This record gives sequence, structure tokens and C-alpha cells, in this order.
Amino acid sequence: MSAAIRRFKLLFEEKMLSQPGVEKISYLGSTEREFDWVPGESDLDILVYGTAIPGEVKRYGILLIRDLNFELNLRLEDVPLEHPTPAYIDTVGRMILTLSAPFLRGFTEPIRQLFKKYPPPLTHRQFWEIVENLPPPLTQLL
Repeated sequence: MSAAIRRFKLLFEEKMLSQPGVEKISYLGSTEREFDWVPGESDLDILVYGTAIPGEVKRYGILLIRDLNFELNLRLEDVPLEHPTPAYIDTVGRMILTLSAPFLRGFTEPIRQLFKKYPPPLTHRQFWEIVENLPPPLTQLL
């Protein structure tokens, strides 16, 4: 499936890097490695860096994942949502992430293992539906 995830990354970057405030995209875990990404099981670990990324652009990125999921048959829709994706790293978030990345990984890994045993209540499909139906003022909270 590495070809599909590689194609996803190319299309996602092309579309997101043209959006206001978006400066850089990076990937973590199996999304970065590609060879061990499994359709219908793996999630996407994406960081979108920028400055003052508008809420509508953040919403667009989440729904772009949905659209590319179906276009490329990644089968994410029923995968449990371990974390919202992509994660947006704006000015303050960038500083926090840089200073605390090693600590955060140590903290989140036990949670990820727990989610593998007891999936969280939301799937990607449910998350996409919530985001799609957010009224404009609430999109600023993304």
C-alpha cells in the first residue's frame, strides 16, 4: 500500500501548501515510513506548520484527508480516531511542540497502546462529519 500513501502525501502537500498560512507539512510514524502503513488499520500522523492558519484552512485540511481517503481507497473511515489529524502547529503550538516533543511521545505512547486494546469512541468518519457540519464561527476553534 506504500504507493497509495505516497500518492496521498503528494496530493495532500500540493493542495495544503497552496493554502494561506501553511508553510510546511511533515509526517510521523507509519505515514512517514510508508512501508508499514496498513489500509483500514493505520491512521495518519500529519503535522501542518504555519503562521496564523485560518480556521477554514484547517477545516479544509481535515476534509481533504476525507476526500483523498475515498479517492485513494485508504479505508480510514472506520479506523478509530486516536487523535485529530492533521495536527496544526501555529506560532504558539510550534514552540510548545519543539520544547516538549520527547516528553509528549513518552506520554502519548501508553495512550496509543490503550486505544489499540480499547478503541476511542469516534471513528475518522464521525470526526469528518462533525467537522463538515461546524458552523463558520466554530471553525476558528480548529
